[in-house]
Amino acid sequence: MTVRGAFDPGTTTGRDHPETSVIAARRALGRSGNCRRQILYALRFSPMTDEEMQLFLRMSANTQRPRRIELLRAGLLAYTDERRPTLSGSPSIVWEITPLGRLAMTHDTDD
Repeated sequence: MTVRGAFDPGTTTGRDHPETSVIAARRALGRSGNCRRQILYALRFSPMTDEEMQLFLRMSANTQRPRRIELLRAGLLAYTDERRPTLSGSPSIVWEITPLGRLAMTHDTDD
């Protein structure tokens, strides 16, 4: 099962975003599919904060965070009750892959 439809260009940007954001989102869909897979793969092994994912995957916050939001909206990951401190000491939500996310990973063959 490849999860399609949850990653439509319309869900990547909101209605109030400028046309340039919509164009950029459409162009990034090919690259962002791989980023979503990387995030899901990382979370299969251990729940992580955004910052932990960014460090583990060597992915910028501006790339990781939107992909995490897409995965959350698609039901492929969820937040936990756990909070961990960031490098600056602020509490951060810990994210985990959902059963649907695990299923998507085991059946993912293409984007």
